[in-house]
Amino acid sequence: MFIQGIMAIRRASIFVLVLTGVVSCVEDTELSTLITSLWNSDTNAATSHDLRYSYQQHTDTSSSTDHAPNRLFSYVNENYLFHKPTYRTFLDLLDNYQNSVGTAEHVTTTEVAEELRFLNEICKTSIMQKTQQFLHKKG
Repeated sequence: MFIQGIMAIRRASIFVLVLTGVVSCVEDTELSTLITSLWNSDTNAATSHDLRYSYQQHTDTSSSTDHAPNRLFSYVNENYLFHKPTYRTFLDLLDNYQNSVGTAEHVTTTEVAEELRFLNEICKTSIMQKTQQFLHKKG
């Protein structure tokens, strides 16, 4: 779940582009340039000093068996990463959702506040600021 959070932060701006329809209004090269710029300017990303992966056996989505004997991350610099505002506010969200499909969720005011704090923090990142500038430029 942690890796999904990391990648979600990086991909949030791309999803904004798709959802707003901007993707259909730009050339592929322009979009590629933007995405590369976003990826390269991500000062909030975890680096190899912060995370180490334990690559194991490949599987596919049709498999229900976990063939990996070890955890995905062999090292996580929690003291550094988990104190960054975007990571910290993301971690606050992890207990807000039911992991069972079809199970009703009761959303509390505390959970809504946590969601807003997370959104506010990711909107402060250079990636989201560049995305906002791009969207503004595209109208």
